[in-house]
Amino acid sequence: MRILISGSNGFIGSALLSYFSQQKKEVYPLLRLPGKKGAFFSYADPLSTKQVLERADVLIHLAGENIAKGRWTKKKKQGLKKSRIETTKALVQAMEACSFPPKVFLCASAVNYAGEKNDQSFTEDVLPEKGFLSQLCQEWEDAATTDRSRCAQLRFGMVLGPYGAGSALDPMAFLTKLGLSAKLSTGKQFISWIHIEDALRAIDWVIQQSLEGPIHISSPYPERQDDFARLLAKMLQRPYFLKMPRWLMRAFLGEIADELFCKSVKAIPKKLLDSGFCFSYPDLRSALQKILQSKR
Repeated sequence: MRILISGSNGFIGSALLSYFSQQKKEVYPLLRLPGKKGAFFSYADPLSTKQVLERADVLIHLAGENIAKGRWTKKKKQGLKKSRIETTKALVQAMEACSFPPKVFLCASAVNYAGEKNDQSFTEDVLPEKGFLSQLCQEWEDAATTDRSRCAQLRFGMVLGPYGAGSALDPMAFLTKLGLSAKLSTGKQFISWIHIEDALRAIDWVIQQSLEGPIHISSPYPERQDDFARLLAKMLQRPYFLKMPRWLMRAFLGEIADELFCKSVKAIPKKLLDSGFCFSYPDLRSALQKILQSKR
């Protein structure tokens, strides 16, 4: 099986390269610059490099500017959109020009597609609400469609992995070790998360089981932010007493405070569950135990 992966330097992408390599699959990073080990693809001129996509079995598109780094200025938002939507359009353009395009096209997205649902749980057929992240995901998923390949939009929750590997848990664990973990806003908002090992297995499952369309890559048991932070502090044997009101978060972080940290996201991975996928770490305690016992 020949697999191409964009965004291979990121936390999920690098883990996925290792995962498929261990399975003895023929896997290559899709690179923006020529000369390195991998397959060069020009997003600026996709038709000139479309040959790298010919006869690939799977194309996995994970590239995108870090959503949680820096304030969301107008320039930052433009960068977030361009790094996701324009690169996706370029890949689709190249695939549609191929004589033998990739059989499967998996494109990253996020459970934030749903927008604000408060305590309401939702599955992949959810209707989106207003908000920058929701709109970004909608445009991203719209771009990731072609009738030349089986397409699936991977709506990731917060992906957790070993400390120091670059996962979303790193800044949380760092602050917790300093005794600076806090309840954010009311703390009642749900966080949809998944252990990296389950995320990798779920992606492989989507490929093998011929799943398509939007798919939640998240645990079946989302956690409230207050419970998440409290459990992490307890497992790291650190105090947990600080509170961060929403107005203060807005003052420090701007729009990202509301969109990324205060909205409740209670995603249920219905398609994975209905197809028979079994999670190794379905609950947060078992996931954190595995992560904190692991070494990078």
